[in-house]
Amino acid sequence: MLATLSRTPSAEHLHFESSIFDDAKLPFDRTDLAEVLGNILENAAHHARSKVRIVATANPLTVTIEDDGEGIPQHQIARVLERGGRLDEQGSGAGLGLSIVRDVLDAYGWHLQIDRSDLGGARVAIALDGLTRTNVAA
Repeated sequence: MLATLSRTPSAEHLHFESSIFDDAKLPFDRTDLAEVLGNILENAAHHARSKVRIVATANPLTVTIEDDGEGIPQHQIARVLERGGRLDEQGSGAGLGLSIVRDVLDAYGWHLQIDRSDLGGARVAIALDGLTRTNVAA
């Protein structure tokens, strides 16, 4: 997925840093997992200045994707999770990506958390458990 994304115009200038535990397996249908990670990674690549970080941990089972872009203001997080909710009205897209991510995660009993990354941009985490309920879409 990263190899394909890195060849797109919005990501060809980015450095992708990944740290994924050995034998990482997530309990998702392959297509559903591609939908979730693809939407989150595409958003990160679109908004990053130079770097996107992907970290997967086993305990708790979590995948976190961060970028060094502008981030999402705290008061706008609910808006980007709505169908059609977009902060960037100038770009392409229908504003469905994160709402689809949330719907898929809900079907699997997983949680979504959006907050600020220490890289400066957005930090989007998906987890079976272990996330705080702050900024979590239920």
